[in-house]
Amino acid sequence: MLLVLMGLGFQGLFVGAEEEDTIVQPKLPVKPLQYQSSVVKLVDRNFEHQTQASTGMTTGSWLIWFYKSRGGTGKINEITDTTKDPHVLVEGDQPESSFWTEHNIVLSSAHVQLSTDTIRRFQLPKPSQENDSDDGYPLLVFLHKHKYYVYDGPLEWESIVDFCLHGYQKVPGKSIPAPRNEFVKVLAILLNDFHPSRLLIVVGVLVVLGGLLYALSVLSIMGEPNNSVRKMKKRD
Repeated sequence: MLLVLMGLGFQGLFVGAEEEDTIVQPKLPVKPLQYQSSVVKLVDRNFEHQTQASTGMTTGSWLIWFYKSRGGTGKINEITDTTKDPHVLVEGDQPESSFWTEHNIVLSSAHVQLSTDTIRRFQLPKPSQENDSDDGYPLLVFLHKHKYYVYDGPLEWESIVDFCLHGYQKVPGKSIPAPRNEFVKVLAILLNDFHPSRLLIVVGVLVVLGGLLYALSVLSIMGEPNNSVRKMKKRD
């Protein structure tokens, strides 16, 4: 009898241990992509070097999360209550880093304030100055085989993964534009942020530069006869 009771008692202990092992621990809130250490941070100055978008894309395909600050003061590094903000979190289970490595995809993020030239280069929507405005951000862009594809689906990992593997083929891709030189960057800024006062300043600078070039050309022409006269005198 004692052995039976002891056996039942031990059985109860084993069952209790099994039940404890099967308890599902609650998942911690997933951080937004821009705050995850495994996500590559992109800005204008390192974009081409990291992605090699216009050269060979030897680093693989890139899924870029263009984001902006939400709420608070709008500071770039400010972390607000992201667990309640639907604009910065992607629903569902985020794939492990091994998934991205297996498919040769680099997961990255780019703050719009530090990626203004990149946004103009890829002709992406112009971000609003207001942090909480609905201007299309956050925005996902997929760089793959010398083309880029703008994701226009729900912020759900299942949908995003399908887009990276197959769905991008259903979207018209655009050729990745080459990096722009400094003159084109300045011109784009002037045209993008057009203001009459700025236009007057630019016109004024161009007029002054044109006048200086004209004066230099006139002086050089006037100096040529003197040189020829000197040569004639030397010959005599």
